[in-house]
Amino acid sequence: MSDIVNKGVFSSTTLKLIAIFAMLIDHIAACLSFAMTQPDLYTIMRMIGRVAFPIFCFCLAEGYVHTKNIQAYIIRLFIFAIISEIPYDIGRGSNSIIEFGHQNVFFTLCLGLFAIYVIENLCKNKASKFLTVFISCVAAYGMKMDYYFAGILLILAFYYFRENRLNRIISVCLFNLYLNQPTGIISLFFIELYNGKKGANIKYLLYAFYPVHFVVLFIIRLLMRGTA
Repeated sequence: MSDIVNKGVFSSTTLKLIAIFAMLIDHIAACLSFAMTQPDLYTIMRMIGRVAFPIFCFCLAEGYVHTKNIQAYIIRLFIFAIISEIPYDIGRGSNSIIEFGHQNVFFTLCLGLFAIYVIENLCKNKASKFLTVFISCVAAYGMKMDYYFAGILLILAFYYFRENRLNRIISVCLFNLYLNQPTGIISLFFIELYNGKKGANIKYLLYAFYPVHFVVLFIIRLLMRGTA
């Protein structure tokens, strides 16, 4: 068991809801031109958004431990990565329906989870484990996934440091400082209050929120342009 369970108040579902709320604030600012109209508010909202990804990575690592079917979990993430790509592109203001300059966060989460699966089930020695991590990081960078190789490393850190609070904290701090987003370290406050429980089973609602909110933001942006 993780060294933080039974010491907190937040279930996995609650943590995901907190992360989604932070992500929504971030994307409202990023997708609705707050940078041009309200630069100070834009900065604050983007800073709040940095809390989301570490929480998602933590929940993903916990999910690997507790899921009954890891293959189905990986496939589910991949399916939602595909479903989300067009909403992600149009929501972010792409000039085309789909573009490959940056891929949505589901791809990062899926690849990180797949890397853990390969290391735990297929790798027989340290060399093969290192190679798996290396290939995963190169793939994330080459495919321009959200957070690139740093996102993969953070997912792995949360999984392999489940029993080591200090290393977990150091990993989150290094990740956010490397990306020059120090407010992301605040995510540790919520993560360290995890109680080891799953909470309400609303996983498909949480998954669906990601593509749907980008579509909604896209529509709002069109309406704003129409009334400008």
